[in-house]
Amino acid sequence: TEPFAYQWYKNGTAIEGATNLVLNGVFVAEDEGSYTVEISNDYGKVTSAAAVVSLHIPAVNSYEESVYLMDPYAYWRLGETSGTTAYDYAGGKNGVYTSFMNQGVAGAINGDSDRAVNFIGQDQIVTEPLGLTNTANVTFAVWLRPTGKLGASDKTTLLYNRSGTSDKSATGIDIAAGQLAYHWADGHMDWRSGLYPVINEWNFIVMAISPTNAVFYLGDKDGNLKFVNRTATHDPANLLARFTIGGDSFYGERKVEGDIDEAVVFDRTLTEEEVINLYNLGFMGSESAPKIQEQPVG
Repeated sequence: TEPFAYQWYKNGTAIEGATNLVLNGVFVAEDEGSYTVEISNDYGKVTSAAAVVSLHIPAVNSYEESVYLMDPYAYWRLGETSGTTAYDYAGGKNGVYTSFMNQGVAGAINGDSDRAVNFIGQDQIVTEPLGLTNTANVTFAVWLRPTGKLGASDKTTLLYNRSGTSDKSATGIDIAAGQLAYHWADGHMDWRSGLYPVINEWNFIVMAISPTNAVFYLGDKDGNLKFVNRTATHDPANLLARFTIGGDSFYGERKVEGDIDEAVVFDRTLTEEEVINLYNLGFMGSESAPKIQEQPVG
């Protein structure tokens, strides 16, 4: 019977001022521990089961740390080796692994032991909706190692917002005729970038959208980062539908055959400098020795 009183505890010790229904705050390394809440009224009290809080601190200068410092809207590392949850470590928009995927394959990032997920062309990860409204400034980024046909007629989707086949919701990165392409609010689907991901190698793929441009980047295993800047009008769109990684949930044949790693959504348009930095960290690693790509000529 109300009214209720609340007292939160960490490792059995009362937390000063923590007397609300929800315990809010910014957690740092010192805040790791076991948390309980005691609820009481005039008739008695009860203590909750313990919730254990542990924090993951990315390695300094790593790809993972760099992504976090860029304030991602959603970030699926796709490194889970068991279980069915593909965790979004930035926005909580978790997805679901299915039996048509192989977890724990070697990842894309040089010097990083985190794993990737293999798709066999039969299913896709479906996540919680992004929940972005009235936006024309977004960036999708992902690492892809295709191992086979990229969907029916060599067409598939990589990172995609879609709630149906005729509701103008389709927004995301396509691969069509072997090259990077895209949809924006169910438009622009006939454009082709001329950038071709390489089969059986890791490719770094970025789509950066602004109201007036679509910039596509493709990085290969040899340190080459190409880009195409398309001038086009992108009206504000709502990304409220189901979001998928590795395939289109409304076109059964448009599925990836290959490995996917480090899928990221930003609710802004990344700069060229930011994209280059991410690619270099992924390609070279944070602790790589210097490497001369082209010898000087005397």
